[in-house]
Order: sequence, then C-alpha cells, then structure tokens
Amino acid sequence: MSAPPSPDTPWSLNGKTAIVTGGSRGIGQAISIHLARKGLTKLAITYASNIEAAEETLKRCQELGVEQAIAIKADALDPQFGPKTIAEVIKRLDTTVVDILVNNAVLADPAKALPIKDTTLDVFLEIMQANVYAPVSITTALLPHLPDYGGRVINISSVLAYQANSDPTVAYGASKTALQSYT
Repeated sequence: MSAPPSPDTPWSLNGKTAIVTGGSRGIGQAISIHLARKGLTKLAITYASNIEAAEETLKRCQELGVEQAIAIKADALDPQFGPKTIAEVIKRLDTTVVDILVNNAVLADPAKALPIKDTTLDVFLEIMQANVYAPVSITTALLPHLPDYGGRVINISSVLAYQANSDPTVAYGASKTALQSYT
C-alpha cells in the first residue's frame, strides 16, 4: 500500500475535489480509489443502477482519507446529464470549484452490441449520446467551476477507438473514436 498522502507528497491531491462518472465499479472504482490514495479531499461519483457498489467505493475512499464522498444516480442518456450532475455536485459537496473530472461512464450494454446490419438508428444514437454527448455535456457544465489554473478533464477511452471494428462493436468503437476526437 502507498504511504499516506500529505500536502508535501508529490502530486498530492490534498484540498482537491474530483468527479468520476461511472465511479462505482471497474475502472471507475479503481480511479476513485487511486485519487483517494493521492490525498483527494472531496469526491463525487456517478452510478447508473448499483447503489451498493457505489456505497462500497465511497466507503473505501473515505477509509483512505477522503473527507466528503457522495454518489449520484445519473443517467447518461438524460439530455440534462451534465448540468444536473454538476449542480448536484456543487450543492452536495458545498463547493464552487471542481479540480478534476474523469469521464469514465459508458454505455456498453451487451444487448445493444448488434451486428451493424441489425443496428438501428435509435441504438446507434443512444450509444453516441451516452459515450460522446454525456462527456461533452458534463464538461461544458463544469467549465465555470474549474479552477483558473490546473484543472483537469480526463476522458477514458478504449483500444476500440484506434482500430477497425467488426461486429458487434462498430457503434461502441465509433463512439470512442468520437470521444478521442473531442479530447
């Protein structure tokens, strides 16, 4: 285990606030815990449906020293995902500044991983909305709350953004390529 963070630790996040979308499980949980190990003070994670996983992530982060940690149930398919999420973070963490945003949430529903010949416009647009528009929406909503210097927006992508994709990952790969272009 790493040494306890301190303000003197290189790359310390002491006094910083972060949002990790999709922070309850998998890569998002690992990112949340890593930020906690670096001394993060305030953390907000979003989750789609698994409150138990979200609460477990928050518990682990608080055990590592995060002073305030909240979970927000959020739907990346909601057109107001960004503004709603940022407003709730600002209110519940009682802050005006968010130093770090990690766009990790993703729609990778196996039921929507269809051969391209069977992919409907609705399914394709849903994947693009969740994996491209949602990160753009939350980033745009966050802009007034980033610090003047040193704020960070990190977009989590996929190897599928860099290679030709065959069925059934064409729509998902296209969404990650679009996110890379935005990044």
